[in-house]
Amino acid sequence: MKLAWVSFTFCLVGGVAHAGSVPSPKEFFGHEVCEDYWLANYTQYTAYLKAQDAASDRLTLVEIGKTEEGRPQYM
Repeated sequence: MKLAWVSFTFCLVGGVAHAGSVPSPKEFFGHEVCEDYWLANYTQYTAYLKAQDAASDRLTLVEIGKTEEGRPQYM
C-alpha cells in the first residue's frame, strides 16, 4: 500500500510538471486531494493512473506485480 501512495505522489508531481492535457485530481475525481470524508478507491485510483498515462508522454505506467488481493499493482 505504501508503494501505491508513493506512485500516486510521483504521478501528481508529474501531472503538475506537464499540466497541459493531463487531468488534475480535482478534474478527474471531482474532489480535492485530502478532502475530508472522501477517498478514492482502488478502481478510481487505477483509472486515474491510466488516464495520466494516456494523456502524458512523460509518464509510463508499468504493472509490477499483483497486490495481496490479486489486483494489478502499478508503478
